[in-house]
Amino acid sequence: MDAILEQNPYLDGEPFAPVTEEATLGETALRIEGTLPRDFGGLYVRNGPNAQFRPEGRYHWFDGDGMLHAIRFADGHATYRNRWVTTSAFAEERAAGRPIWRGIRESANRERREQPFKDTSNTDVKFHNGSLITTWYLCGVPYRVDPLTLATLGPDDFGGKLKTRVSAHIKVDETNWDLMFFDYGIRKPYMTYGVVGADGVLKHHVPIDLPGPRLPHDMSITENYSILMDLPVFQDMDAARAGRWKTDWHADMPARFGILPRYGDTKDVRWFEAESCYIYHSTNAWEEGTGDDKTIVMEAFKFERPFADYPDGATEFDRMLHNHRINAHLQRYRFHLKSGKTTEEPVTRDIGEFGMINTRMNGRKTRYVYGNGFDYDEMPVRFKSLMRWDTEARTTESFEFAPAFNASEPQFCARDGATAEDDGYVVTFLHNSDTRQGECWLFDARAIAAGPLAKVHIPQRLPAGFHGIWVPQEYLK
Repeated sequence: MDAILEQNPYLDGEPFAPVTEEATLGETALRIEGTLPRDFGGLYVRNGPNAQFRPEGRYHWFDGDGMLHAIRFADGHATYRNRWVTTSAFAEERAAGRPIWRGIRESANRERREQPFKDTSNTDVKFHNGSLITTWYLCGVPYRVDPLTLATLGPDDFGGKLKTRVSAHIKVDETNWDLMFFDYGIRKPYMTYGVVGADGVLKHHVPIDLPGPRLPHDMSITENYSILMDLPVFQDMDAARAGRWKTDWHADMPARFGILPRYGDTKDVRWFEAESCYIYHSTNAWEEGTGDDKTIVMEAFKFERPFADYPDGATEFDRMLHNHRINAHLQRYRFHLKSGKTTEEPVTRDIGEFGMINTRMNGRKTRYVYGNGFDYDEMPVRFKSLMRWDTEARTTESFEFAPAFNASEPQFCARDGATAEDDGYVVTFLHNSDTRQGECWLFDARAIAAGPLAKVHIPQRLPAGFHGIWVPQEYLK
């Protein structure tokens, strides 16, 4: 066996090693510590990488096949299941009984010009038009998944009208169920933007003018606008032409944010410049003021230095581990439509990421962000704490997990009949490296520091992953 593979912490070590089995666990198989409240119900789902076959070459954490983990809460009870997202690439490799694609740290599969790197659909998951939608951060085919069984229903072409791919971090407006998305690539048009209606049919799709290929990761929406990103971290085109994946940070270039009306055309995009940085994830955006004095406010986690400095003699995996360290903080951007100017300031200097809001208020002004805290010097990266940021009072409340635990992106779950933004619970998956089993903890959203109200113990591993969603019981009906 290749010595490089043996040393890969994302393939063999806790808490990253993949799960080999799909499970369906009823209430009798789960151990509940504490009491699950009866005044909320719904589905908590999280996506993440989980290789079905041991890969060839240098495995990167982002390479694994998508796998969904889900807990359904109802009347003080809980059930769990996990399922792979059965993409076309997953099915092809399963039929072959071996890996066909290599990861992003290896050369592209030149025999698959339409898919040189494997579309794993492992990055994000959202709920829309009665089903879950999984997506991939390098732009791929969106897949529909049954929210109750987690069975993959198949690729989604948005009513037969989708002609491009779709990036992860689609945005859903839960007031009218519009779905906004973007796509990017190395050929013109370098970006496209679209809107899908509540019926799942594409109803608006336009090209976005960019000066060249870019590598955006997220977008934001308000009630009437969408915000797209042109950031100074993007692919090295010489490496791309050679079939390799390589990114560069251009520190002398500003970050740019394109704002257009939700149903705007290419010519309607207005670009606003800000300090050079990279942004993986925004939390929310909204509008303030009226008419000519309207301002678009966006909050996002800003990486002032997107790439890490490597120590002398760093190995291949040393460099990968350093690049996964998180040094971001929550930043507030204000885009002044009348003047065309941008102002920005930190909401907090806490090192944090993977922030989520009460998604019913997506695109409307919010006050609270729930996310994860990190230790920049800890490698591999560990989701070490649960954070609650009050962005008006500029205060932070946190709960730190024991060293054996690696948490997940949290989700806010509204209490039945709630009217206040923060009236509810916060839920997160964790992996316990001591027991090598998964857990799911539930917190009072207004008292994070007090610790969990209840813990659901899951008798199988639950590897570290990426993004999730909370689907209220009323949506499932």
